[in-house]
Amino acid sequence: MSKIIQRLILVLLAIAVIFVASCSLQARNRTQSLSRISVGDSELSVLERLGQPSTRENSGQPYLLYADQGCISPCFTRLWWEWPLLRGIEAWSVELDSSGKVLGTAHWVSP
Repeated sequence: MSKIIQRLILVLLAIAVIFVASCSLQARNRTQSLSRISVGDSELSVLERLGQPSTRENSGQPYLLYADQGCISPCFTRLWWEWPLLRGIEAWSVELDSSGKVLGTAHWVSP
């Protein structure tokens, strides 16, 4: 019986390590992808590089988990991709104008 418990603990530990490693790899890939996004790129090209955002912040509806102010003109929409393991720790954002063109990007890390 104790061997079964030891093996179960080992399997659970391995799953946890794989999960954390996967999240870290995803964070590194997002940072690299974000660095290749330029002002003027289309929303479609952003979504192709980063996938679907976890949150879409519209002007006048601030999402203040990371930023100290919401998306304000000329920003029309701010797209957010959050670190999947613990929200509130790390995020990536892209600001778009009313025509869906990139105004700027940011990588947010909690102190």
